[in-house]
Amino acid sequence: MTQSSNNASSCSGTLDVTLSNGVKMPLVAYGHRDGKSLGQRFEAAITAGICHFDTAEVYRGWRELAVLLRERPRTSFFLTAKIDPTMPRTRRRNCKPDGSGCQEIVAQAAHALAEAFGGAPVDLLLLHRPPLSHGGA
Repeated sequence: MTQSSNNASSCSGTLDVTLSNGVKMPLVAYGHRDGKSLGQRFEAAITAGICHFDTAEVYRGWRELAVLLRERPRTSFFLTAKIDPTMPRTRRRNCKPDGSGCQEIVAQAAHALAEAFGGAPVDLLLLHRPPLSHGGA
């Protein structure tokens, strides 16, 4: 772990880890589940020096976060986003428990999220939940 050397003033002094591709990922992220008072909470996070934001397409408020982040230079924040390959039902039908059919769904969802956040790809993309087998755990 190192102190962030990111040029973004909002990231100065935050702990980060260097990923295998050389990208520095801040270790502390601000996550949200809804859009209630998101603007105020977002500004409080920025003021606290947080520049890593975590969202998911199933969270209410991700679109509001996208609007807030589009107002900032893309290099000033690290974005983690989660997609759910089994939601909505159209994805669930096409993304099978064995993983077949999921790659295209994930790629389309990742592209849609990137567009919503200003066109640049997200920094870290996670699967919010994998497809389950039909009796599944």
